[in-house]
Amino acid sequence: MSQIKLSSKMKKLILHIGAPKCGSSALQSSLEILENNGFLGSRGISYPLEHSRGLGHGNADLIFKIIQSARDNTYDFSQAEEYLVSVGNDTVVLSDEKLFGVIAPALSALTKQLSNIFQEIIIYVAIREPSSWLLSDYSQHIKMRVSSRDFIEHTIEREKHCRWLHYLKVLVNQKQNAVIKVTDYKQLIPNMEKNLEFDQGSMSVDRDSTNANISLRGFEMEAHRLAMKLSLNEPEQMQVLKEEFSDFDIYNKNHSLLKYLELKNKDYISQIKTLKGIEYMNGFA
Repeated sequence: MSQIKLSSKMKKLILHIGAPKCGSSALQSSLEILENNGFLGSRGISYPLEHSRGLGHGNADLIFKIIQSARDNTYDFSQAEEYLVSVGNDTVVLSDEKLFGVIAPALSALTKQLSNIFQEIIIYVAIREPSSWLLSDYSQHIKMRVSSRDFIEHTIEREKHCRWLHYLKVLVNQKQNAVIKVTDYKQLIPNMEKNLEFDQGSMSVDRDSTNANISLRGFEMEAHRLAMKLSLNEPEQMQVLKEEFSDFDIYNKNHSLLKYLELKNKDYISQIKTLKGIEYMNGFA
């Protein structure tokens, strides 16, 4: 255990842990830009970049690697503690959506150790409707050319990855030395602005400057999927496919499945809101 001595604790650590496909890239890109242009530093805030994975990919890779390499659920975050002390600013923001998959018991150990150096620790979680998440996830997989499955096949495989209620139960039950805040993914940046005491819109950046996912339209998804199945790589061939599927509407084609997902998860927000020990942010229905 680290024996770091501080004359006074740092003010606040904000630890954003995802979830994936819930606005993480847009938030991280904005924070990195504002770190580099001095906006954050002028307000006593730091989004340290020494352990950043690149624009829009988070800056908490050190913590993830410590968790990943731990054995027997024994975690030593002294290296992370020393690093954060060296940052110097009163408020530090860390973000990495990969941390969402390693909730227990690692984050409890992390917040317990970091409470040695921070007066307040806030864990931020952004979530979205499962049907919306699955469509976005499908779009990303097709766009990145890592899946040639159709939406139904994709959903059967990926539905388990948006079990927000389960993850939040685990997070709460681990008794974090932190305030846990949950937000709708569309309100992640506005709520972060509020928490950092910024004027509304301060974290807005040109979307072309970020690595945020921009979902493909339905006909583009289908064209990309078939191009992979047929091993078509020429732009002219892709254009032919896009024109052929110009009337394709994934919502209509998969209406029954999407309706099933919506009905299956219709009470998921109300179930989440029964959890104690969580602060639900503005815009969380």
